[in-house]
Amino acid sequence: MFDALVAADLSVDDPDESARQLVDVLGLPELKPSWTIDVPGQFKVYFLRPNHRRVGAPTYLEVIGPHPEGGYDPWFTHLHALQGARPMKTHSMNFAVPEPLELVERFRSLGVQYRLGEAIPDEESPYTRLFVGQSPSDPNNYDPTFDAGLMIEFVPTWALALRDETVQSIIPEGLASGAPTRVASRAVIVGDLDATVATLERYLDLAPSRYIDSPIENIRVAVYEGSIASAARLEIMSPVGDGPVADHLAQFGDGHYRVAMSVNGLSHAIDRLVDRGIGFSRADDALYGERVSIDPHVLGGLLIDLVEH
Repeated sequence: MFDALVAADLSVDDPDESARQLVDVLGLPELKPSWTIDVPGQFKVYFLRPNHRRVGAPTYLEVIGPHPEGGYDPWFTHLHALQGARPMKTHSMNFAVPEPLELVERFRSLGVQYRLGEAIPDEESPYTRLFVGQSPSDPNNYDPTFDAGLMIEFVPTWALALRDETVQSIIPEGLASGAPTRVASRAVIVGDLDATVATLERYLDLAPSRYIDSPIENIRVAVYEGSIASAARLEIMSPVGDGPVADHLAQFGDGHYRVAMSVNGLSHAIDRLVDRGIGFSRADDALYGERVSIDPHVLGGLLIDLVEH
């Protein structure tokens, strides 16, 4: 299995603008230079966090895209393009595990295509990344056979530098009412849930911790939770009838769907949106009780929801 989802990542065309919008609309802490990785010719990435010290919030809200000087890493360029016009794109579904290199022997025995990523320049504690389905030599060769098209990456858990206060399921002292507390989940839509679950278990030894049936949205959801309870969970969902998930699948196909942020009092978060004139919709939700979906137009099309902590 795995320890945590490292990030709910968003692969966007303009990382500077998307990061600014998310901080402003969600009420996230103002960006610090140390939360940004700036690599000309490869990418620019922002690691947004619900609170400065990541108390109870190990999973980042990551914004990544082409660097203003030189564009995008060639592997990420290909993955971004593969996802077409869907509003939510990823550069990797990033899992933290004790030791990614221990998976290499398994991959070799099963014929899994993979790439070992180099350390990021100027990284304080460089580590090797393991990208599933990517060719080590051809940026335009991604094979979704082995990770069901989720574009999965494995990194070592130690690289996250998690403190005790980060892994505990707690709300920081003094956090304002309605403020974000953590990334609660990232969701993926697939047409065949059983086949996706079987692929992840066979090749990557990833199995759901439980299933949830939601008659409200007409979906069945496989829930993947790591050993660190405060980290975001992965929800892989498939429609079993008509509804917004079925409509999204029909329009965009399999792929990344939405991110849920938990907040310190959903009613207070709603008041904040009303006060600022930010559009949203509300709906009952089998996964969280109630879900508030922010108008995607104020976030450049991104689908971000708020749920109770």
